[in-house]
Amino acid sequence: MDSIFILRSSRSSGSAAIRAFVLNVIVTHPLAPADNLVLYRLLGAVFHRQAQAERLCAAFETELRKTLVESKEFHSSGDCSGKRVAFVDGTMTGWYGSRAIEGLRYLRELARKLSRES
Repeated sequence: MDSIFILRSSRSSGSAAIRAFVLNVIVTHPLAPADNLVLYRLLGAVFHRQAQAERLCAAFETELRKTLVESKEFHSSGDCSGKRVAFVDGTMTGWYGSRAIEGLRYLRELARKLSRES
């Protein structure tokens, strides 16, 4: 199998250096949650795992829909410009990679918790 290196970066200098010794380099830099769908499908194609990628996309879309619906409900339920402060696990808020689906669940649960506390 050809060597493949997946780099999460927006800097082309890093990918250029890696290209000197790795045959295939995929540079990713999702900017929005839905960008993961393209990434999952790309990686599914690269690794000949399209069916698994589609299942991952379906799971991600389901969690994203739930999160969007619940966050709209949360924001419409009261004044969100108040002075409440909550600690958030920053590692769970990334839209990239393996934590993306769990991150959506985490944010939805955080919204529920904050709603109960208000």
